[in-house]
Amino acid sequence: MTQTNRKFLGINTNFDSLHYPGFTDMPFKTAISFMDYDAIVIDSSHLAYEYPADYQGTYSGKRLIHKEDSAKMRMDFSRTHEQIVEVLKQGKNVFVLMGKNENCFIYTGKTEYSGTGKNARGTNIVSEYNVFSFLPIEIAPTMVSGDNFNIVCQPPYSTFFQITKDITYYSAYFKAPQKSTLLTIPNSDKAISAVYEYENGKIILLPYPYDKEDFDTATEWKKAGKKYLDALFELDYALSSQADSYIAPLWSDNIKILNEQDEEAKLDKDIQALRKIEGKINKRKQQIETIKKRKILLTASGTPLEEIVKNTLSEIGFTLHQCEVGRSDIIATYHDVDIVAEIKGVSKSAAEKHAAQLEKWVSQFVEEHEHSPKAMLIVNGYCDTPLTERTEAVFPDQMLRYCTAREHVLITTTQLLCLYIEIKNNPSCAEERIKELLSCVGKYQRYSDYQSYLTIIETDNV
Repeated sequence: MTQTNRKFLGINTNFDSLHYPGFTDMPFKTAISFMDYDAIVIDSSHLAYEYPADYQGTYSGKRLIHKEDSAKMRMDFSRTHEQIVEVLKQGKNVFVLMGKNENCFIYTGKTEYSGTGKNARGTNIVSEYNVFSFLPIEIAPTMVSGDNFNIVCQPPYSTFFQITKDITYYSAYFKAPQKSTLLTIPNSDKAISAVYEYENGKIILLPYPYDKEDFDTATEWKKAGKKYLDALFELDYALSSQADSYIAPLWSDNIKILNEQDEEAKLDKDIQALRKIEGKINKRKQQIETIKKRKILLTASGTPLEEIVKNTLSEIGFTLHQCEVGRSDIIATYHDVDIVAEIKGVSKSAAEKHAAQLEKWVSQFVEEHEHSPKAMLIVNGYCDTPLTERTEAVFPDQMLRYCTAREHVLITTTQLLCLYIEIKNNPSCAEERIKELLSCVGKYQRYSDYQSYLTIIETDNV
């Protein structure tokens, strides 16, 4: 394989506008196979910003990733780590552009409980996440910026840095063994570039190339970008196992033979089509995940159930208000109606004690606002049992007298899901359905036959 037909995969890089032959840009979240390429280039800058922040925004001064995206982030980083190790085993090189990339906090998926009995409350545990954990080596960069550095290495690395020194800068320094260090900050031993041998390949940490926004014109950017990628391709080829064979000079790229140009044009067209398909697939996956999350109404208890109930009510038109810790699960309004709700996920049926807890929140609301709200008990009964096997009543007869006397409305989360589905399918019925719900006293009767709204797939698997 010659230098001119090598293929590079850029992860989160920003070279796509250059249409550089043999270089493909893909987002960090992509599931594309690294093994199809001769070298990998990963832009490490702002990786935490690839994932939406939690509504709180930050935790301990750092970005807090949204709970639902924390698991996705861990999965993406794990997949990237695994693929990097595999290409290194194959003797290929991984280049990491060391842009600004600070740690963030993510939800661990674990819950810590405080209090006992009915006063127990769960807190979702967060922990700091190493945004360089996609690499199989440990580095702890300090984020600083500068463009003055010392070249402390030999060819082919020094050749690369001599060519690119005017179009790169550093965004981080880190500790590295002296034998691994390629560049340092002047008058210090702080490394800003280093090479690490791993398996049969190399991980090369490089300073960051200027983005196209840093240039006055598109022409200047294209000239600088091509210069950088030319040098990077040459460096990788010099480091590769084929480096002892003849390296064609770069000017030979300007000579085309046979149907080379036609094939390159077809490749570019195929790459563009692949990117569109990847985009559609990722969008479709996100849509499916969003839909699937609504099924938490049928399966969960505790905080996950509370959050999906709140989200569902909000989507169908309820306005939710902030609740104090240790108070009712939901305080909301629908037009001019105030609502206080208690949410429960239980392994058996609901009980009168749940209604009594709801009545406590109602009394507190009346004391503070001097008028009565609509009281709603929302229960996912038999939550550990498959939906089709739930044969017992979620609201037993012995609690109905208590609830009816206090004008509680009792609704299961399965009914709430059916209500949500009907409103999504027919938004014009929302007003009528929600008014019916809020005027109900005792058990809500609509949607008792959930099979009109939920498709049950018959399977032999449990």
